[in-house]
Amino acid sequence: MQPRRAGPTLTWTSITTICMLLLLNGCGGSPSLTTVSGIVKAEGEAVSEGQIMFYPDGGGRPAVSKIGPDGRYELTTFKGGDGVAPGSHKVTIFVQKTFLPKGVKEANSVEEETGPVWAREKVKWVIPKKYSARHSTNLTAQVEEGKSMEINFDSANFE
Repeated sequence: MQPRRAGPTLTWTSITTICMLLLLNGCGGSPSLTTVSGIVKAEGEAVSEGQIMFYPDGGGRPAVSKIGPDGRYELTTFKGGDGVAPGSHKVTIFVQKTFLPKGVKEANSVEEETGPVWAREKVKWVIPKKYSARHSTNLTAQVEEGKSMEINFDSANFE
């Protein structure tokens, strides 16, 4: 009995597996990222919560950060605080507060919390809504390669 030779199916399966492993691991290692942090302000005052995102103009994975109680952020692309890809970015800032209308009291039960009164909850955009969506923001940032950067935003300076 002769040993069985690998046929075309086995060869293509091996090639496909190798290609998939290369794609999953990446061909050039991890991308070069720049540490970017800063402060977000609304009309000169630091905001106390929200989210900021940098979207690379050439495509690719965006960087994101929560905005802390002191208005500070530190961007993350893959893992905590690793930074953002160098280049030009479109920036979104999402900061809003929700509140109850005057005269509406806090809920005392689940029934009250999910009842029609809560449907009247109001939203106030701390940073104008225009800057919270990629399609409507005109905020941009230029990230330089190889050095940590501090990029601050204040709605008092927005167009």
